[in-house]
Amino acid sequence: MGSIKIRKVIYEGDNYSFESPRFSDGLQIIEAENGSGKTTFSSLISFGLGIYVPKFNFNSDKEEHHSEIKQDQNNYVQLLIDINNREYIIKRFFGNTSNIILVEENGATKSFDVYRNDGNIIFSDWLLNKLGIPIFDIYQGSKNFKINFWDLSRLIYYDQSSLVHKIFKEHRNSNNFVSDSALVRQTIFQVLLGKGFAEYHKVIGELNKLLKEKESLALALKNIKETYMKMGIDVEKFDKNNETQQLQNLNIREKRLNAYKQSIIAKPDSIKNTNKYLDELKSQFDSVKKANMSLEIEYENLLRELNDLQRLKVTLIDEINQIEKILLTHDKLMLFSINTCPCCLKEISKQENKCICGNDLEEGEYEKFFYTTDEYLTILKSKKKSINTIDNAIESCKVELENVKSKLVFSKKSVNDLIAEIEKLESDETKIIDSDLVGVNESLFKIKSAIEVIQNKLEFYSQFEKINKEFNGKDKATKLKQKELFILESQVNNDFSTQVEKFKSIYSDSLLAIEDSINHVDLNDDYLPIINNGTYKEASLAVLRKIAFYISLLLISVKDSDVLFPKFLLIDTPENLGIDDDKLNKGIGLLNLVYLEHERNYEVSINSTLPFQVILTTGEGKFPPFYSKYVVMKMSNGEKLLKKKN
Repeated sequence: MGSIKIRKVIYEGDNYSFESPRFSDGLQIIEAENGSGKTTFSSLISFGLGIYVPKFNFNSDKEEHHSEIKQDQNNYVQLLIDINNREYIIKRFFGNTSNIILVEENGATKSFDVYRNDGNIIFSDWLLNKLGIPIFDIYQGSKNFKINFWDLSRLIYYDQSSLVHKIFKEHRNSNNFVSDSALVRQTIFQVLLGKGFAEYHKVIGELNKLLKEKESLALALKNIKETYMKMGIDVEKFDKNNETQQLQNLNIREKRLNAYKQSIIAKPDSIKNTNKYLDELKSQFDSVKKANMSLEIEYENLLRELNDLQRLKVTLIDEINQIEKILLTHDKLMLFSINTCPCCLKEISKQENKCICGNDLEEGEYEKFFYTTDEYLTILKSKKKSINTIDNAIESCKVELENVKSKLVFSKKSVNDLIAEIEKLESDETKIIDSDLVGVNESLFKIKSAIEVIQNKLEFYSQFEKINKEFNGKDKATKLKQKELFILESQVNNDFSTQVEKFKSIYSDSLLAIEDSINHVDLNDDYLPIINNGTYKEASLAVLRKIAFYISLLLISVKDSDVLFPKFLLIDTPENLGIDDDKLNKGIGLLNLVYLEHERNYEVSINSTLPFQVILTTGEGKFPPFYSKYVVMKMSNGEKLLKKKN
C-alpha cells in the first residue's frame, strides 16, 4: 500500500535555524552526542506530521518546554515528504497558531487544522487518504472518534520519552479510558498489519453510526407520539385516508358556500346598503396590501443580504488562498521590514517621525502594513472561521428567503382576490348586501377553521411518517450492514490470523536470533509480546523487545505490499535502560533483514531505490560498525541542531 519518506527537515525562526541534508531511501542515521538535539530532530518531524509533541505545547504548565523554540519568534518546521513517489511540502508554525498545517500540492497551497472540530477535514485525513488508509470511527461506550495518523504513529515512531517496557508510543492522553484503551491499541495494530482490516473497522464504524442514528430516530418517534397524544392525536390509530376524505368534503362545502356568497352579491334586488361591506373589504385590502409591501421589502433585503454574503465568501476564499501562499513561502515575509526599503530591499536610516519617503509621519503609523508570522496565522485562522460563520449565515438566509417567498405568494393572491371582489361590487352601485351574507360568512369561517385543524393533523402525521420512514430505512440499512460485516468479518479474521502468525514468526525469529537468553516468544490477545512465558525480567531486554517489534512491522510491510504499514520508521535514541552496545547493535542490526528482504543483500548503496525508510537518531557509535555508511548527519564537539543566527 502507501509509503511515506522524509526528504528534508527545515526549522526557521527569528533566532534559530536548521536545515537537514536531503534524505534518501533506506536507513538514515543521525549520529550525535547527548544534548546536541537528536530528540529535537525527531520531534520536529513528528510535529510537522501533526503528531502531538508535549515540549512544543507552550500553553501547558504541566509539560517541560523546549526553551529555544519557545522563546523564538515567527518559527516553523517545514518538511519535504515523499508519499508514493510524489513530493509534498508541509509547513507547521509554533505557538498559538500551531493548529494549522499548510500543504503544497501540485503547485496549490491548502491549509488544514491539526485537531478535529465539528467534523472538519483535518491534516490527518489528508495524509491517511494519500496513504490509502480508510478513515473510520472507533466506538467505545458512548464515546467515538475518528482514527488519526497520530494514533497509527504509536507503532511507527519509536519515541525515547515513551516508557520502553510499553510497546506503543505514549498517547497524548495516556491512561485515558478511550484514547489509550486496549481496544484502540488492538485496532491500531490490526489496521497497520491486517489485509482489509481497515475496511473491516470502517464497516464497524458505519454500523455503529447506523445503530446510533436508529436509536436516535426511535427516541424521536417515541417523543412525537407522546407529544401528539397530549394534543389529542393518536398516531397509531390515526386514519389518514378518513381525515383526507373529510378535508376534501370540507373543501367542497367551502367552494359551494363561496359560490352561494357570489350569487347573493350578484342579486339585482337585494336590500340596502353595500357601502359598509365595501368599507370592510377596502380596510382589509389596505392591511393586506401593507403587509404585502413589507414582505416585498423584506424579500429584497434578504436577497441583497444573500448576494453580499456570497460575494464576501468569494473574497474571503481569495484572501485565504493568498495568505496560505504567503505563509508557505515564508522567506518572502522576510524580504522587507520596517527598516528595509520595499523597492530595493536595502537597509534604510530611519529618521524619527519620518516615513521612508521622507514625509512627516507619526511613529509606528506605517507598521500596520508589515505583518509577523503569528499575525498572518491569526488572520488566516480568523478568516477560515469566518467562512464557517458565513456558510451558516448563507444557509440561514436561504431558509428565511424561502419562508418569506412563500408568505409573499400567499399575500399577493390575497391582494388579487380582494381587488377582484371590490371591483366586482363597485362595477354596479345599485347592488346591495343581502342579510344572508352574514350567515354565509360565519359558516365559511367555521369551515375554514375545521379545514385548518385537519390540515394541522395531517401535517403532524406527515412529520411522524417522515421520521418513521427514516427509522425503517435505517433499520433496513443496519441489517444490510450487519450482513456485510458478518461476511467481511469471517474473511478478515481468517486473513488476519494468518497475518498475525506471519508477524509472530518474524518477530520470534528476530528475537531468538539475537538474544540467547530468550527461548520462547508469543503474543497475547492484545498482540503484545510475551517473552519466556512472561518470566524473563531483565530490564535491558525491553529495548530489544520493543525495537524488534517495530522492525518486524516494517519487515512484513516490505514482504507484503497489501499491508497498510507505511514502510517508515522514526527511531529516536533507543540506547537506554543500561542496554550494552552489543545488544543494541544486534537490535538495530535487525534492519539487515529488511534490506535482505528487498535486495537479499544488506550491502546496498545508500542511493538505491528502496520501498522503505528508517530515520534513526542515536549516540556516537551506537550502531553496528558496518552501518557507518548510512550516517547522513553528525553532530559532535558541542555542535547543536539549532544554529543561533547572528
